[in-house]
Amino acid sequence: MKKIFLILIILNTNMKLAAKDKYIPIAGTEVNIRKDPNLNSQVIIQLPITKLVKIKPNMKVRDTINNVSGNWIFIETGYSSKDENKDGWVFDTYLGTSEKFKKPKRWTFKEFNGTSGDYYLNLKMKEDATYKFSYELCAGANCLPKTECFNKLDKKIVKKGYILCEGNGVILIYRDLVWLKHYGEETNEYLYIKNKKLCMQGMLEDDCD
Repeated sequence: MKKIFLILIILNTNMKLAAKDKYIPIAGTEVNIRKDPNLNSQVIIQLPITKLVKIKPNMKVRDTINNVSGNWIFIETGYSSKDENKDGWVFDTYLGTSEKFKKPKRWTFKEFNGTSGDYYLNLKMKEDATYKFSYELCAGANCLPKTECFNKLDKKIVKKGYILCEGNGVILIYRDLVWLKHYGEETNEYLYIKNKKLCMQGMLEDDCD
């Protein structure tokens, strides 16, 4: 179980870095990333919804696609290497920038239990698009007295053999992308809606594959 604890720490650290560096989630299913900023250009890679990418500043090209005006944006995908370039252009409709998200008038999902690898998340949600979340630390192992939750605002509950961390937040949506804003703050926790089901990237669920 030490492995689970370590992975959760790494995941939380990555979220903080992503928020600081202004990483943006992909807001579509298998979105094409192209070599040049036009629809006739070669597709370099396809990215799944919620994948975090980094926008390169001052690299955008104005265009209109299917009567929708916007910009081609150059992004870093995180998959490039010395031998192979995977960075390229994406139309900004498929980028979940913060100003596009809105709070839904009525939220119909009530509960979510998602596991992706060793990461487990529980949400209890209300119609007003607010939620309470919980996650466990060092389950099945001996927690140290100094072990703390990821966020200082999280409520820490010491259980036998593990620590339960709880908190609350608000839900914002853009297209099928769901942004979990813990305590209303900037985060990089995203879910998505597919087949009328709430999903987490990496979930082993038939409706989410």
